[in-house]
Amino acid sequence: MAVSRSTAGAEPAESRRARANTAHDLILPREAERTGEPFLPPRRLRGMLWADVRLAVRSLRKSPAFTAVAVLTIGLSLGANAAIFSFLDGVLLKPLPYPEPERLVQLWEKPPGGTRNGISALNFQDWQKQATSFTAMAAQTGKIVTQSSDGGEPRQLRLGLVSAPYFDILGVRPALGRLFVPGEDQPGNDHVIVLTQRAWRSEFGGDPGLVGREVVLDGERHTVVGVLPAGEFDRRWNDGFMPLAFPPDAVRNFHYMSAIARLKPGVSLEQAQAEMSRIAGAIAEQYPAIKKDWGATVDRLLDRVVGPQLRTSLVVLMAAVGAVLLIGCANLANLLLARATERTRETSIRIALGAGRWRLVRQLLTESLLLSCAGGLVGLALGVALFRGIRSQLPPFSLPAQAEVGIDPRVAGFLALLTILTTVLFGLAPALQASRCDPIEALKEGGRSGSVGRRKARLRNGLVVAQVALAFVLVSGAGLLIRSFARLTSVDAGFDATNVVTMGFLLQMEKDTDGDRLTGYLGEAIEAARAVPGVQEVAMTSALPLQGWGFGMPFRIEGRATEPSRRPACYFKIVTPGYFRALGMKLRKGRGLSEADARGAAPVLVANETFVRRFLSTKDPIGQHVMIERIVTGKRELGP
Repeated sequence: MAVSRSTAGAEPAESRRARANTAHDLILPREAERTGEPFLPPRRLRGMLWADVRLAVRSLRKSPAFTAVAVLTIGLSLGANAAIFSFLDGVLLKPLPYPEPERLVQLWEKPPGGTRNGISALNFQDWQKQATSFTAMAAQTGKIVTQSSDGGEPRQLRLGLVSAPYFDILGVRPALGRLFVPGEDQPGNDHVIVLTQRAWRSEFGGDPGLVGREVVLDGERHTVVGVLPAGEFDRRWNDGFMPLAFPPDAVRNFHYMSAIARLKPGVSLEQAQAEMSRIAGAIAEQYPAIKKDWGATVDRLLDRVVGPQLRTSLVVLMAAVGAVLLIGCANLANLLLARATERTRETSIRIALGAGRWRLVRQLLTESLLLSCAGGLVGLALGVALFRGIRSQLPPFSLPAQAEVGIDPRVAGFLALLTILTTVLFGLAPALQASRCDPIEALKEGGRSGSVGRRKARLRNGLVVAQVALAFVLVSGAGLLIRSFARLTSVDAGFDATNVVTMGFLLQMEKDTDGDRLTGYLGEAIEAARAVPGVQEVAMTSALPLQGWGFGMPFRIEGRATEPSRRPACYFKIVTPGYFRALGMKLRKGRGLSEADARGAAPVLVANETFVRRFLSTKDPIGQHVMIERIVTGKRELGP
């Protein structure tokens, strides 16, 4: 042999090194057995591993097609898992970005027959005074204001209205200036504003001198007292926060807020729920006309931030891409088994030269590890691209603002662990199977061993069955998803959006007490739009179709005795007469709105079929009177 001639007369140690370099360490050194040491020296171990890597690279280079298919398969599977895991990790696994988030809770009123409803101002004030389970409690709601400047264009700002302790409860500290202090949520003291980092940079140029200056909001001057840090608040819909000051004429049956609180140390969620139920029960007894059978609900903030539908969707998606990875591993295991069959003669020669089973398994696993690492790098690149693609297609605010979603070191660590797991999943079984080769029988058969072939065939058949089973589950799920999507796209929305365009505009209306200026302005805008060539109809609405507006307002049907505490609530839109014509809506009964129904005429409304079926099913809806609290004294039903 060439090895013997080149090492003739050499010292034993040199001979061993020469054989390792020339024969690529085909024979497992018996160093530990010869010296009596339980483990190989680190230097020798590193040399062996490096030799394994070199041999694996050389072997994979000889099969470029197999290597490319394997790397691409692993890369696609790992990339999909990395992208979906980035969402699952940011939404479900990472804690909320607040100190001790497990102590944060959200509070609601509990209506009869329901679980959660908005909170009224007077009820919140009673809760705040009587509850002892919390270190602090804060109410929150929102509104849209117009910010104007001398000679500049008006800008719309979306603001959160919060009680003064709101930021202290969350443990938030300002990036600039300060946050709200006690007393600023009282009427007359609430003309201050805290901006988000995003709004401060985009709307005000990131001017650090803005803190302490005044801005005009809805015609009134407000002082900018602080800027929030970058992060969670930049992902919310609002541009800033103002103190929530309750009006002197606040009522107990107008539910337009939610509330957050921080549990005191040692107080459990169950204890807080019991106390709030007791307080709500006392309020119901005190005001039976409007609060009979009303209660309170206390939830973990995390449970409200991440709803059950989002949680289920992410888990299902993660399971789906996990199944894709398993299918890919089964496919690669089959390919490795086929490759091992082709290399049976090579394996037999190695065994004949003295290579042990562990040596062969180690060498084959090294090849699998190199494939997985290369696939992991491809998967990281694909995962970043897939994540960006998914994120760009998600509707605004579809993810919780508190969720820090992205390809970060946590996702990279997950990908690294998955790479190692992938190596074991698709590489271990073929390596163990290949190491069981009988060299004598294999060499006699010319590399085709009957018993080994049968064992490999059984393993390959098992892997094929696993692939088919997983693929069937995925295909079935995809079919159901496509069916659901087809149903959604075929639903009759009740309007025709063909050739319908929308636009929004800002109003700089200072203070308009009677609405005449607003009515005149909107009328001029409608006429100007109608004069544009090609325009057939123009209308205005407080909200586009399939969107809500305002709050659920309690109402009652004239002639029906309903306890105030059990009155249903409805959502409504304010529209101009051309609204139904512009959207191609057809009335089932009655008439639509007309110019004669404008300001000063008897108030009217048009109800949808759901409203009629639920509340007016026993009567002809035309001519029925619906009394909506805190809006108008009465409205006449004209047509569903």
